[in-house]
Amino acid sequence: MLTGIKKNKAFTLIELLVVVAIIGILAAVGVKTFNGFQERAKNALIKSNHHKILNFIKADIATCHLSGGGESKIVRYERTGGKTFRERKIRCRSGFSNELQVHFLFLGLRDPIIQSFDFYKPWTYNGTVLPNDAGAAWWGNPRKEPKYHPAYWVGKTWINEKWINGEKNLELTSYFVDEKTKITDIIKIPF
Repeated sequence: MLTGIKKNKAFTLIELLVVVAIIGILAAVGVKTFNGFQERAKNALIKSNHHKILNFIKADIATCHLSGGGESKIVRYERTGGKTFRERKIRCRSGFSNELQVHFLFLGLRDPIIQSFDFYKPWTYNGTVLPNDAGAAWWGNPRKEPKYHPAYWVGKTWINEKWINGEKNLELTSYFVDEKTKITDIIKIPF
């Protein structure tokens, strides 16, 4: 009878390398999948913001029509401080211009891209200020600014006044995370 022999219960080097390789493969697949989820989520939010802005503008046009046309009044919110806004009634004729940028910020539509950039964080003064840059709507033509690219290119719905056949229109353009795919809508402003 053999009694004093101990059996070694350790893993071999090959077994450890196989385990490390498997963990590495799983981590790589997980990171790639996670990045895909993030991009799809941001694109979904960009698309959602675009459609909310589009529908809001259409609803305001209908409200103006029902209230009497271009001389009737609609509510717009303007900035009074870092995170404070006030209601202002303006004529429908002038209610579809650059005021929309701050108005949509007040309504809670946020850009899902810009908040992850380092240059943006100091603009909030430790969270005491909500910069216009945080909003999902931006007035003007879409442009790539090298200093802030891609923050002002993707994530925002660009609202641009466009005259077609002598009639005022608003062109809404939103770029997705890939910087090429976009949504564009044109709304006729009858006032």
